[in-house]
Amino acid sequence: MFKSTIRNTVITIGLGTLFTLPVLAEGFTKGKLKLPFSSQVSLQKTNVVTNTKTNLLVKFNIDPGSYLYKDSLSIKVNPINGVKIGKFVLPKAEKKLDTFSNTEKEIYHNSFSVLLPVEITNKVNPGKISFSSVIGYQGCSKTVCFLPQEKTFKTEAVVKKK
Repeated sequence: MFKSTIRNTVITIGLGTLFTLPVLAEGFTKGKLKLPFSSQVSLQKTNVVTNTKTNLLVKFNIDPGSYLYKDSLSIKVNPINGVKIGKFVLPKAEKKLDTFSNTEKEIYHNSFSVLLPVEITNKVNPGKISFSSVIGYQGCSKTVCFLPQEKTFKTEAVVKKK
């Protein structure tokens, strides 16, 4: 009797896991479930004149107990004629022995922001311009690592001639 109870319990757990994991994976990859981290993009100045500078602000939000891998972070801005996008600098990361990969990795435990310098040259025509950015990241909670994520953001500015 005891052996059949154990067997039934193992079968129930096994089947439950087998059917639950694909649902969870689909939820995380299709944005149906909330990940413990996210990103946002905004423009510091939305009304600009030619021959001036502003910044794209990229904010990474990290829930307590979770972290992002530094080497998985990427910020790509689609080119706009007459707009120069500078390089971003990531803040100092913490080194940690990653139990999932068994290697030392640099990680971020706390939410942080990154600035990308933006120069609006005199080659930009007056009117609305749209910045399209793709932000990439991967991270883990205490118990699970998530698939790499990529999110696309659109941010607009109104340009006037100087």
